[in-house]
Amino acid sequence: MFSLSKPHFSLICCGTRELRERIQTVQTTQKITEAMKLVVAVRVRHAQEATVSGRPFSSNLAANAQRHHSASKMMPYPPLSPMPNP
Repeated sequence: MFSLSKPHFSLICCGTRELRERIQTVQTTQKITEAMKLVVAVRVRHAQEATVSGRPFSSNLAANAQRHHSASKMMPYPPLSPMPNP
């Protein structure tokens, strides 16, 4: 609700000039908020497009990693094997 301790925001003692300034301030804030929403919408759309375009790469990468992992079980690579306990 409205605070009566601050005369600037109180509707009782506001003049027409203060009301016009307050209306202008609210309208400016609404415009800024709408612009910010549009910017966020564009960023989300770009992020979604990047995710969709990266799917073939990530699926190929996962398939290659799986293939190399299964191949490495058949042929152990000594430098990557665990060290024996002394």
